[in-house]
Amino acid sequence: MLCRTCKENKSYQHATIFCHLGDIYIHQNAFNEAKISYENALEFHKLANNILGQANAYIGLEESYLSLNDLNKAEASFQKALELNKFRNYGLGQGNNYEGLGRTYLKLNKLNEAKASF
Repeated sequence: MLCRTCKENKSYQHATIFCHLGDIYIHQNAFNEAKISYENALEFHKLANNILGQANAYIGLEESYLSLNDLNKAEASFQKALELNKFRNYGLGQGNNYEGLGRTYLKLNKLNEAKASF
């Protein structure tokens, strides 16, 4: 298991491992475990001040929340990822975030917001 006492020195590596674990859990339909892994990844990406990593962790959380049918948390995760990608001026990430928000808004029956996102 990962050494949680050495957060400061290996934050990026830990975050990457947790993101990969989250991806594996998503493919195994183990959505609660995926959510926990992405939450851990987010914590480590914040310690490493890795904005791209934080955005990716929020996207993983969004996918977990969608699968768990927690649509409001999915929406909030996408909004946070979008905010980070705007901060970085990362157009591709923003486009992907808007598409994901559109899908989430459809599930929430927020049709005007979905149309605006697409």
